Amino acid sequence: MRFKAILIALTILVASPTHAEDQPGQIVVTGRGFASAPADKATLRIEVVANARKSELAMEQITISSDTVMAALRNYGVSEADIETTSLSVGEDWQYEEGTRVFAGYSARTNLIVDVRDLSRLGNLVATLSRDNAISVNGPHFDIEDKVTLRNEARRNAVRDGLETAELLASAAGVTLGPPLLITDGTEPTERNRLNAAEQIEEPMVMEEPVMEDFGEISETGVDVIPGEIERTETVKLIFRIEP
Repeated sequence: MRFKAILIALTILVASPTHAEDQPGQIVVTGRGFASAPADKATLRIEVVANARKSELAMEQITISSDTVMAALRNYGVSEADIETTSLSVGEDWQYEEGTRVFAGYSARTNLIVDVRDLSRLGNLVATLSRDNAISVNGPHFDIEDKVTLRNEARRNAVRDGLETAELLASAAGVTLGPPLLITDGTEPTERNRLNAAEQIEEPMVMEEPVMEDFGEISETGVDVIPGEIERTETVKLIFRIEP
């Protein structure tokens, strides 16, 4: 009986098609798509720093310079929704003189991130802000507002590229390309995150009377800024059946 059972099992195994024969032939490709569009906004990182013998005076000076920044941004037409304070701090300033740690007063600083959408006078805005020695500007970093449209165009181009590659391989191999069995897109790029730092204020401000020139009007002597284009790359993986 045992010999008969083994013989039946072997008969079924031989009569059944192999695993390889069950699986249709496949062509696996990776498509890469590109898309670009003119930049329509720029991000500036603005830092305001003030140093003074008293913490309240340092905060007063940084307040005045910050008002200068806000006045220039308003005159430039920047919306308050596009302005974000990322940090505000005041602390002791220590320096080293001939190896000795010496108290030099207090240092106050604040940092802003500003999105500028009118790029035609961006260089003038930077020139205006730079006239105040307490203000430093890092940027611009150019970007595009409608990222979804740009991403979708790049994905469509990636699928076209993958299809063309698959058709080429099938033709070169002398086989017939069937329908796609699987299409997967690539990984979404990481976007910049804005993290608000906690405000650090040592003590209440006591206003004295420093004098600061008004830089609210926009300078018309800024360097021309060329935004260029924003490029997007997407990849997709496609698996096609090879028709028998």
